[in-house]
Amino acid sequence: MATKAQTPSDAASPGAKAVEAKGAQDDPKVAAPGGAPPRLKSALETAGLVIAPITLLSALLYYFGWIRSNSLWLYFGIDQSTLGFSNQDYVLRSIGAIFIPLGGLLIFALLLMEGHTELMHWLNRTQTRSRLVVVASSIACLGIVLFGAGLAGEAGHPIFGMQRILTPLAFALGVAALGYATHLRKRLRALQPHQSSFRTAEGSRRFAFFQLVIVGGLITLSIFWALGDWADAAGRGRAQQLAMQIPRLPGVVIYSKDRLEIEMPGIRVEEIGDAQSAYRFRYSGLKLLIRAGGKYFLVPSTWAQTDPVTVVLPDTDARLMEFTPQ
Repeated sequence: MATKAQTPSDAASPGAKAVEAKGAQDDPKVAAPGGAPPRLKSALETAGLVIAPITLLSALLYYFGWIRSNSLWLYFGIDQSTLGFSNQDYVLRSIGAIFIPLGGLLIFALLLMEGHTELMHWLNRTQTRSRLVVVASSIACLGIVLFGAGLAGEAGHPIFGMQRILTPLAFALGVAALGYATHLRKRLRALQPHQSSFRTAEGSRRFAFFQLVIVGGLITLSIFWALGDWADAAGRGRAQQLAMQIPRLPGVVIYSKDRLEIEMPGIRVEEIGDAQSAYRFRYSGLKLLIRAGGKYFLVPSTWAQTDPVTVVLPDTDARLMEFTPQ
């Protein structure tokens, strides 16, 4: 009996096409239509996880550097906008301002984690409801006291002489203690499986998630507030140190073609009588505070906080600056 030969069109049946298409989709090296290859997508996701924290950290460092510089230079009556600092300058100036508080916070976080681990081991060994109630109530009372101390400090009535930086820290610790006490109370309810609850399992998880987000947000804002106050205090402290070091700053002698009208105690003005000299006036008794933004910021050697005068001179060819070690 004769059989019909299979034609090329018969080989490419709809079923074969479906199998072939399915195999192409299962191949991890083949990208979906209009989408990126899986490897490229994974690389982009990894890059996003790395770039986002770096961007946030750079923004925070810029902010803290700005606060420190603003506090430092306002001590000398200088608006930092006239300094012309770049973003990189602010970032570099922030590292020294927040290195100590950030290191302290990280060490404190490690201690809290270790304390939590030990507490959980103790509770798992005892499984005593009364002890868990005592621990949770004590931590909750501590959180209320710390939160109240933060409110009192912000209202201008610091408790036990609390300083400005301690107020946001009291807020952060108070919120953290209250949140942790809530977590322990959940452990307490877990020891009572027959206790009725008005929440479903899904609703309870969502409620716990929102609680965690709110508590974490409050703690983050409080720590951000505390670090900002620390940077401001660090700037003022650096300014006071710099003020005490003014006698040891580089001395400046200015040769000018025109009279500069700098008249203040400690500055000597001499008129150069040589007709062939390109400069007619000589000013001495000045100290170099900083050079930034194409300007010299000078203070008299007798500078004092009671008379905080700073001289700002643009760097031009009309003046000659002569520097001395002290």
